[in-house]
Amino acid sequence: MKVSTKLNASAEKTDTNLTINWAGMTPEDVQALAQQALIVKLQGQWRRDGAIPAEATVNATDHKVGSRAPKKSLEETVASLSADDRTALIARLLAMQ
Repeated sequence: MKVSTKLNASAEKTDTNLTINWAGMTPEDVQALAQQALIVKLQGQWRRDGAIPAEATVNATDHKVGSRAPKKSLEETVASLSADDRTALIARLLAMQ
């Protein structure tokens, strides 16, 4: 498989032809590796959202390769806002009446 990587945000991409040897990996090993990758992906998502949940339940099938993370409901989106951002949003919505 071809993997493109940048050394930093302003660098050009460099392609690597990567071959992964899965020999010796048990299904449990593969699941642990997938879990590790999913945790890193979720942490990045939480940082972008600006809110880190105290508890979370995640369906792995929602994060299959090639699929997009499920969209948040309006309530989840508003709940992830800071108190100040929520107050500002409510004020903007009330001004629209």
